[in-house]
Amino acid sequence: MIHPLNKHRRRTIRIICALMNPILLIASFMAVIILTFAYLSALSIGQLVVGLPVSCLVIYWFFQIFLEEYRGEYERIVVRTNRSLYLSDFSKTINVFTDFSAGFFLLNNIQLIESISLPKGIRRFSYFYEDSKNPQWHDPKECINTLLYIKNSIVDFIESSQTKNIKRINSEIAIGIQRDCEVFISICESLEKNNLPCNFSLLSQSGWTHDIHLDYNKNGYCI
Repeated sequence: MIHPLNKHRRRTIRIICALMNPILLIASFMAVIILTFAYLSALSIGQLVVGLPVSCLVIYWFFQIFLEEYRGEYERIVVRTNRSLYLSDFSKTINVFTDFSAGFFLLNNIQLIESISLPKGIRRFSYFYEDSKNPQWHDPKECINTLLYIKNSIVDFIESSQTKNIKRINSEIAIGIQRDCEVFISICESLEKNNLPCNFSLLSQSGWTHDIHLDYNKNGYCI
């Protein structure tokens, strides 16, 4: 069974969603037609002057979007709770620690994290991951225990591993995972103080505005 956070699975979903964008498809189709007619010399000078630059720009836009979705560098794991962090007037309702920058290292190295041997009573990181459409909620204390173990053991795990691919992982990645864990622990501790449950959710949002950020906060995303 393929893990829902598998890198290749996420990439496939992103690319399919991008290719299903009707505006992108129509614009690209029209651009290809114009370039084809230009190649066949079936357009007037005026049509070429207007159509050729626009078509090239659309094709460039298409490949830029495709490349961005292929890389998926904007995706990350975030902590989410079942309560809005804001009222309709955007005033904060609960004192929850939030962070906009964490979760990238945890997501990009999920297979490494999942391969760590855990002691009895400590759940795997993926146990707390939930689909945003049908989320289940968990005790923040359990999340904290898992994150603490990952944070404290990741360096030793890499250094003691007999697998070449793991031993080649540089210290920057280990430090990034530890920093993400620290931020997530702070978020979970603040949720625990407010008697709120939590889970880990995939955040796949390429563009940001103030309104988009607020909307995620209103849906319980601690970012």
